[in-house]
Amino acid sequence: MSSLQPLILLTCRMFIDTHWAGGIIKLGSSNMATDLMRLIVMVVLLLAIAHSIYSLCRSTPKIVWLFLLTAIVITAIVLIAVRGVADRYMVPYILGIQLAVAYLFTAKIASATNPRQQKLWQLGLIALISSGIVSCAVSSQSQLWWNKYPSSTKYNPAVAAIVNEAKKPLVITHGGNNITGRILSLSYLLKPQVQLLLAVKTEQVKIPDGFSDVFIYRATEALQFELEKVQKYKITPIYKPDDGWLWRVEK
Repeated sequence: MSSLQPLILLTCRMFIDTHWAGGIIKLGSSNMATDLMRLIVMVVLLLAIAHSIYSLCRSTPKIVWLFLLTAIVITAIVLIAVRGVADRYMVPYILGIQLAVAYLFTAKIASATNPRQQKLWQLGLIALISSGIVSCAVSSQSQLWWNKYPSSTKYNPAVAAIVNEAKKPLVITHGGNNITGRILSLSYLLKPQVQLLLAVKTEQVKIPDGFSDVFIYRATEALQFELEKVQKYKITPIYKPDDGWLWRVEK
């Protein structure tokens, strides 16, 4: 079941994505009612998608459904076999599922002979589109989301809050390409008075005068050694010291 979890997660968040950890199936919270509601929505979505694929295979020419089914199945196997595959490699799977669902609603609405039945399918389509709009609205206002690499940036809002309290701070970081994405993410949360110093080599770090506070973001051992042992600064961890998220530099 654990091997299927990434596939289920990806499938559900195509249509509903209202939880920062991805989709709607982040279970295990203390609220059983919330977990039950998420589970019901997940099951309904998966059944609807299965019915869409079945309807596609029954109602379209073989060359059409075989093309879409091949794209869906092959990428699904890749996701199950290779854990941690980026979503950009799953585009054929995502498009295949979305086309199947779109076909289902189109066919049902167009072929419905009963006005009430047609109305129900129209309401279902409106609900599905609305869930996508709500998902976009929720994720756009969140500083932390599954597609913003939370493992690398989840503490950035707290770090930014500490740095922004300083009158004229300088933030130093070092680490090459590994740190670039993290510091760019952090920079969007910092106030205009904050200055950044990104060092490619630790020996290039020269702290200029005129700053009220000097911080190190994601301090590497090499940078700590350079400032503490070579340049004789005092370095104190002030946030998440075990992971080195933010340090204060003093003379």
